[in-house]
Amino acid sequence: MAYRSLVGRLYRFTWRYKMTPPGKLLTAIIGIASIGTVSVEVPIYFVCFGFLGLIFAAELTGALMRPRLLVEPRWPATLTAGETATVPVRVTNRTWRPALDVMLTLLERPRRLRHVNGDVVVSRLGRGANYEMPLQLRPSRRGRLRVPAVDAHSTFPFNLVRIPGGRSAEVNLLVRPSFTPLASLRLPVDAAADVGEYAPSGEPGESIEYLGNREYTPGEPIRRLDFRAWARTGSPVVREYQNEQASRVGVVIDSYLPKRPRGGAKRIEAAISLGVAACDAILGAGYDVGVLATGTDLYAFDEPEPDRLGRLLDLLAELRPTESPSYERMRDDLLDEVAPLAAVVVVAATASPELVALVTHLAEDGPPVRVLLLSDDATDDDAAAAVASLGCEVDVIPAADVSAGEVTSL
Repeated sequence: MAYRSLVGRLYRFTWRYKMTPPGKLLTAIIGIASIGTVSVEVPIYFVCFGFLGLIFAAELTGALMRPRLLVEPRWPATLTAGETATVPVRVTNRTWRPALDVMLTLLERPRRLRHVNGDVVVSRLGRGANYEMPLQLRPSRRGRLRVPAVDAHSTFPFNLVRIPGGRSAEVNLLVRPSFTPLASLRLPVDAAADVGEYAPSGEPGESIEYLGNREYTPGEPIRRLDFRAWARTGSPVVREYQNEQASRVGVVIDSYLPKRPRGGAKRIEAAISLGVAACDAILGAGYDVGVLATGTDLYAFDEPEPDRLGRLLDLLAELRPTESPSYERMRDDLLDEVAPLAAVVVVAATASPELVALVTHLAEDGPPVRVLLLSDDATDDDAAAAVASLGCEVDVIPAADVSAGEVTSL
């Protein structure tokens, strides 16, 4: 095991780091030319050792001219999956001689992180001078990402081998999910729930004022009943409050995959992307996202904040699929939180009995609900019909269209 580990480290250092692309090409040529070294009379023998001598000369000269560099990247707070981010890296020469052919690379770069501009080179960096080099990175997936050390090195002379000059520390960055903005999103908002206006509500919330009791209207959620007043008057009544919660919308992003079906991970990513787009459209329409629920967590936002979308992106960046949703456990808390809101948008990665049960409770005891159900086949039609039978608006959307950025209006 120790032998394999040593061989692996040697391979990663020499082939993946030490040798530049031209150096690797030259090494391959040497390997082919070495076939002819069985006889010193074959001219290829001289070619093979001539190329080897060139590599050794590059290594020796580079070692003698080795720079000492201070590497200071200015990392952004977050990255976005699928988008290229430019990180400015200040490189300072701390030696008395010039640093020649300075380049940047990432040590032990993870597979889901691509270094886009690995060919950028600073030909000369004078004594004590500094230069800000762009480091372009493109993460392929959302989540918490360990970014390895940024290595500044010299490829002088011949650009065959890397001579290390300095490196930064490792960092952990949050990669946010990407999404295609929606030009419009139709919300099933009650007529009384005007944006920015106070509207009657049966539940207390932020900035509320108790208005009193009124007679119960058939069809209202039973949780709004005032049982003590009912006992006194002999007829059902509900409490009425005045608050700003009516201009808020709840969003439920269902990350539940019962049996991890084929392509399920892509559907989860599509659901998160569509959920973020819905949140962006809700905020753009003048509403606020008051509640965010996932397959495992429930978040309630009592106070407005200037970058609500950024907060939601951070929360969804590390959302993972779950095989055991906690809707039954969080149901009462979820219903309490969404009851005073104007509407609820449910984004589901797949149809399931648990989804139908959740929407059933929301339709009975909560505000109007709209369901955005991702589908790759016709098997979800029955579940969509079951949800629609509850009186909710349901849209079945191909997950592939969401992933391709072709869904721009709902």
